[in-house]
Amino acid sequence: MPMASLIPVQDVSGTRFSMKMGAHFLLGAMFFVALTNDASAQSPAPPPPDLPTPAVQTPFESVPPTKDQPSTSSDSKATAPTDVLPNPFTMQGDVTRSSNPLPPPIVAVPQVGSVTRASSTGRGSIAPNMIGDFFGIGGTGGAFEVPDLTDGGQYGGGQFRARIPTGITQPGSFVGRQLVSENTSPIPRTRIFMNYSHFDSVPLIDGGTSVNRYTPGFEYAFLDNQFSIELRAPFAKTLESDINLDDPGASDAEFGNLTLYLKALLWNSESFFLSTGLGLTAPTANNLRLISGNETILEIENQSVHLMPFVGSLWVPNDRVFVQSFLQVDVDANGNNVNADQFGQLQQIGRFNDQTFLYYDISAGYWLFKRPVQDSRWIKALSPIAEFHYRQSLQDSDFIATDSFSVGGTANNITSINAVFGLTALFNDNMTGTIGYATPLGGDKNFNGELRLIFNWYPKGLIGPPPGI
Repeated sequence: MPMASLIPVQDVSGTRFSMKMGAHFLLGAMFFVALTNDASAQSPAPPPPDLPTPAVQTPFESVPPTKDQPSTSSDSKATAPTDVLPNPFTMQGDVTRSSNPLPPPIVAVPQVGSVTRASSTGRGSIAPNMIGDFFGIGGTGGAFEVPDLTDGGQYGGGQFRARIPTGITQPGSFVGRQLVSENTSPIPRTRIFMNYSHFDSVPLIDGGTSVNRYTPGFEYAFLDNQFSIELRAPFAKTLESDINLDDPGASDAEFGNLTLYLKALLWNSESFFLSTGLGLTAPTANNLRLISGNETILEIENQSVHLMPFVGSLWVPNDRVFVQSFLQVDVDANGNNVNADQFGQLQQIGRFNDQTFLYYDISAGYWLFKRPVQDSRWIKALSPIAEFHYRQSLQDSDFIATDSFSVGGTANNITSINAVFGLTALFNDNMTGTIGYATPLGGDKNFNGELRLIFNWYPKGLIGPPPGI
């Protein structure tokens, strides 16, 4: 609305009111009646009947001289008399005479470049989630080494019936771990999602095996979208957690470890967003067991809680380009008990802690086209995305051994580097669909390739869908 049409002022009590411009402006009114609680919807009260309507003059009309003011020449520009103040309700250049002038309006002028409190609105709302790549095993240098039966049924002799390669010394490893970079944004959002991943040749056993993982979940943003809580419940068609040595490659549907993420938006400008948070895993997956016949000979109990703090950033230099990244640390807080068959009875032989890992993820994309929400076509925007994912162990692997059993790793420097290429589409203003493919670039391979399909539904909309261009 133009400044001349409606300008808020304050009376002596500090209450804000509005005046509408007419052909002439009435001055001298000292009190107004508030009709609603919304100051922008209030109407001005008429002037008191005992006050005359002040004269209005243009800047090119002469001001009649008063007894206290000498007259000016007719050819000179009119100057405002001493008892006349500029009226904020008049058109630019108008001058009015008032014996009881109102105080000038108090207008709050925002400072250019000032920092506001964190908000998830603005350009950042148009950036889609990162795709992600992670399966979650800790490399391929570890092993379950299972002894052969010798000496009349006693374990020993140094011969092994099976040696199962593993970074799977953590229960739930057959389903995989959930990093913050898996289908998420540095910005808190309200959404319901489903992630699907097909992993090829995951080294859970010699020769590898295929894993089909499904991860339903939700994220809920609160306190004006400054914070969010996210829950993921992964399950997969994968290697069975009860590994029978007669058929070590058997697969089954397995439930993973529930993962909870808490996220807080720390700071933002129009084009840059910074957030932080913490991930927690709950030990909801099955215990890991090695079975010979009907007898459990080795067991790792699912007890550990992983703490995964992270920092995320999002840079949106314009309405088409977006770059986002995460830096995360993964710490096993308490480890898992390892039990082995000692002469026909399971006994604890140690406690195994997973290695601490560092994860770095960066993603960049560009909207090829963006259509207004009013456009009747279902696909509103489309963006290719490229990502780089780096994982590095920060400590040596635990190693537990007896005369007959060993559990642990020999690879103490685990590095994994993957690339992801994908395509994200925005449907209407509240759904996104993503297809992506991850491929190893170097280091310890967690898979030979991965196909990703992702769906997100935003009940409140994507908090500012891409504007049409």
